[in-house]
Amino acid sequence: MSLLALREYLAKPLQVTEHFFSKKKDISFHWADFSHACQLYRDSQKKGKKNINSELTKYVNTFHNTDLWMKASDRVVTLSLYQIYDCLISNTKLPVVNKGKDDLVEVCFMGPGGPFKKISLGECVNDANYAHFVFLRLMDGTLPMRDFRIRCQGKVLCYYEQVLKHSCVLEVSQLTSEGILFVSSEKNLESKLSQAKNFRPLIDIKIFKQALGASLNDLGNFFNGERADLFYTHDERCEYNINPKDLKFYSGYDSQAKGVDYIFCRYEDIKGHNNLLEDILKSFTQELKSKIYDVAQEAA
Repeated sequence: MSLLALREYLAKPLQVTEHFFSKKKDISFHWADFSHACQLYRDSQKKGKKNINSELTKYVNTFHNTDLWMKASDRVVTLSLYQIYDCLISNTKLPVVNKGKDDLVEVCFMGPGGPFKKISLGECVNDANYAHFVFLRLMDGTLPMRDFRIRCQGKVLCYYEQVLKHSCVLEVSQLTSEGILFVSSEKNLESKLSQAKNFRPLIDIKIFKQALGASLNDLGNFFNGERADLFYTHDERCEYNINPKDLKFYSGYDSQAKGVDYIFCRYEDIKGHNNLLEDILKSFTQELKSKIYDVAQEAA
């Protein structure tokens, strides 16, 4: 939780887990979410200070030798597990079967004779191994680096109106310098909101307001207090307004497997309270980015 813990975290480049800022583990940072940390690791690799790429590459390359079988239109095709990871990370279609992350496929892991099971490509992979692939792609420059983002786990109650008033609960997944990434398990939410007159989330940001200006050592004092959730509230004084057209829906490599959609909304499109949410969350994110930048420089 402390400055020292963050420095130790950043000094170890191969970290699948995040650095947590709260005991509840609902707000955290991962080095792969910050372009500056990624670049420092790249530089260290080139100088030979933290040479773990060769070991990790050997491990990842073993997936070339792990076969699975997939039904095409008129035959059964043999593919490697490496090809599945590569398809998901690069967001391309698999050769021959012409299937991507949003498609269901008939797969067998035992042999070409079956039995086959219809699943998504995301169900074929392991999250930790996926992270290893991402790490290597970030290090060799074939995967674009992210500017900066904070990972969160908090729920937001939302209302929207078609003919009648409806509600849903979204989860806040990440805060970036430009907006919020939500995760939704609500079935057909994109279709429902395409017919909605409005979209009104209730977002409690008082903890972030209180934490503005706090040092890394003191940050935990704000996020470890008595609270049920990071953002959740029923208080209508925390209501904001979003034009449903400003919500950008995306699918991730795990969307089919987990039954979720990812939704991004820019702070500037979240209206209400004299842009208080934009001011506070953007300032908090920028402050934390600057502080982690300084620690990363020291840990390099």
